[in-house]
Amino acid sequence: MAELIKASNVKCQMSNVELWIVGDGPELNKLKALCQRLNVENNVSFLGYQENVDSFYDQADVFLLTSNSEGWGMAVVEAASHGLPIIMTDVGLAGEVIINNESGLVIPVGDKQGLVQAMLRLIKDNELRSKLARGATEAIKKLPTKEEILRLYKESWQKALK
Repeated sequence: MAELIKASNVKCQMSNVELWIVGDGPELNKLKALCQRLNVENNVSFLGYQENVDSFYDQADVFLLTSNSEGWGMAVVEAASHGLPIIMTDVGLAGEVIINNESGLVIPVGDKQGLVQAMLRLIKDNELRSKLARGATEAIKKLPTKEEILRLYKESWQKALK
């Protein structure tokens, strides 16, 4: 997250860019202090824990996941289901569901310059933003549904019991 805040200087290059951070955790105060140190606190909104994040996805133009490590990455699937183009680090489902330049932009972990370049590309290129959003939406359509996953679990458990 700190890399994302450090990259928020994109605001200096584009006048209509704002970073929303939804959620909270043990790093929150450090991140707010970093924003103050970098003089970007007016560009970054800390929105705290939210029970329902659908309205944030619906208002956003791009979804960023800048984790150093990640499980599978359900937030990315949620963002794609809302038709958002995705920028993410090479963690979790990157490479499996989100393919670089097809269904999102995938950057190396910790690559601040790569993050800035990816953000600028999507800000400036409407066609690319639309292409990646469509690609992400199509990619998640190929994933198994909740019902299919439950059926597979049930089959697996029944097989194990035999």
